[in-house]
Amino acid sequence: MVWPDGDWPELLEQQLVLCTYAEAEPWLEVWRNQAGQLQVVERFS
Repeated sequence: MVWPDGDWPELLEQQLVLCTYAEAEPWLEVWRNQAGQLQVVERFS
């Protein structure tokens, strides 16, 4: 799913580790890059 935040192309190279949706906004996504570092992204609808 593509979000309007504009970060989709850079996230294609990363692995999605965790995503929360359960009746909460913002929801969180945790991404792991190729170096093993984690990045947390907050999403709002």
